[in-house]
Amino acid sequence: MRIQTIIAVIFLVIGTSITYAQTITGPTSICGGTNNTYTVTGVGSNYSWYAANGTFINPNTNPPTSSSVTVKADFSGSVTVNWQQQVCVDISSPPQENCYPIYQWVCDHDPDIGDYNCRNEYMGENCNWYDSPPIWDCHDEPRSVYLNWTVTPAAPPQPTINYDCASNTVIITKTADPNSYWQTVNNGQSTADNSTTRVVTTPGSYFLRVKNASNCWSDYKNAYVTGIPTVGSVGPSTESFLPYSGTINLTGHTGTVQKWQQKVGAGAWTDIANTSTSYAVSNVSVTTQYRAMLIGASCVVLPSAPATITIYPIPTITANGPSGLPYGGGGSVSLSTGAYYQYQWYKD
Repeated sequence: MRIQTIIAVIFLVIGTSITYAQTITGPTSICGGTNNTYTVTGVGSNYSWYAANGTFINPNTNPPTSSSVTVKADFSGSVTVNWQQQVCVDISSPPQENCYPIYQWVCDHDPDIGDYNCRNEYMGENCNWYDSPPIWDCHDEPRSVYLNWTVTPAAPPQPTINYDCASNTVIITKTADPNSYWQTVNNGQSTADNSTTRVVTTPGSYFLRVKNASNCWSDYKNAYVTGIPTVGSVGPSTESFLPYSGTINLTGHTGTVQKWQQKVGAGAWTDIANTSTSYAVSNVSVTTQYRAMLIGASCVVLPSAPATITIYPIPTITANGPSGLPYGGGGSVSLSTGAYYQYQWYKD
């Protein structure tokens, strides 16, 4: 006979029945600037949404933790959701069987001896199953899925950049598509300029986007112009009735000063041998403009904004009126001076 005492043990493996998120649902072809909702399927926790190779316009400061997110996507790219799912397994020892024998004294009457014959007879085993307390090993498994989207219409061809050294100009050129427009920012939607070529004088990004009949804007292409200086300006401008002497300075520029130029009256610009950012003028008696010529990493040389030293002629003042007045009498005096700013009268 075998007597068994069973201690029931339930084994728990948390996470074995979890259905992990496998997909993100949402539009894969979008019109730039429209709101689009993306949803992750399956079970998870601590969701965080991101845009990869693209931009969410007006993103949340903290990524939403729900299983869906609504975004305004303007550029081709992908949306990614990251989350963590806790998985636990029992790493305790397996249950153990502990058995021990059971004996019982049994006595039989023996008529031959007129007494009892007793013995300790084996009756079987008593077995118990024992299990140590569960030991759970839990960890968070990071997981992620993503969905690619494209913006319609397709982006325009890449604009070209030409540095014309002969004319000291930089020209950016696009294909002759009336539906592609130059923008000042990468998500711009201006229809003001669809010219095939543009002459630019400032380094930086010049963006190009296409607009279709459904008012959808494409991804942008960037013509990034480098190698030309930021020209800055020369100052201060001054006005004077007398020959003027002083110092003018170039500010707000990049690149190297190649030379200065001056323009006397309505004449042409002439060169001044000066590569400094300052220039001392002396005894300027005719209205004259001054500017600096700057060169960057390319061959293009561009002028700064000029300063003007305006010289006015010393006025000849003619007083018109009686040369003498009787005591107690009166009269009027007028001046012939031309157009000047102000007059001040004195009495001797």
